[in-house]
Amino acid sequence: MKTAFTRALRLSWQRKKWITTFIMLMACGLLVTLCHVVTANPWLQVGFSLLPFFLAGMLLMPLGILLVRLYHDEVKKGESSLKKTLISSWELMLSSTYLMLPPLLLFLFFWASLGLFTLLQELPGLHILLSFVPFILLFACLILSASVLFVLFVAPAVLGLSNRKEVRKALGIFSRFKKDPLGNMIFFLIALIPAAITLVFLIITKALMFPIELSLAGQLLRNFIIMIPFVALMTLPTIFFFNIAAEAHARLDA
Repeated sequence: MKTAFTRALRLSWQRKKWITTFIMLMACGLLVTLCHVVTANPWLQVGFSLLPFFLAGMLLMPLGILLVRLYHDEVKKGESSLKKTLISSWELMLSSTYLMLPPLLLFLFFWASLGLFTLLQELPGLHILLSFVPFILLFACLILSASVLFVLFVAPAVLGLSNRKEVRKALGIFSRFKKDPLGNMIFFLIALIPAAITLVFLIITKALMFPIELSLAGQLLRNFIIMIPFVALMTLPTIFFFNIAAEAHARLDA
């Protein structure tokens, strides 16, 4: 465990990985910035607050496969080639985005159901009786959003390192979790520690900033500019996350 942590951390400090990950995270950050503009309706606000998790997952899945394969080459061969890995992996990287479609469609179903029950609550006498349904739907949406992280932890390593050429063969990606749930959870938590700590400090920093009255366009521009250092600081934890995912796969799926 100590060796895996040290090696994953050491191999996170590489310029080619940093630039590639930064670009993808900027795209994810742009999605978050645009979705958080919607604040007028509570139902829309909830949906557009969680929707970026699934859209970002579709972008981070191919990134994860690329980083996992680069990490594997560095450990086994002592070096890696971003260009060669991209050429040999681009088909798998593109097809892997479909793994995020089922969670996304399920989320959209929960979100639409939440909107329906929100309308039904306007009827006299039903706003109290049906209050538990939106609660359950919101809870399901949050759990589904959190599950995206675990899919990103397991799927890229399984697809990238086990010679599975087609996404449909990845339906059993969670069989490793069934074999050793404790080991998987330990590696998963270790992978999340740097990202979680960094994210907490970034969110606190953002909350402590002085509020400024701006137009919608001005607020969008301000959030985009703030997003640049935000994403830059999250880049290394993201690389470390996928490095640990590769370590977990090598140890638990052997």
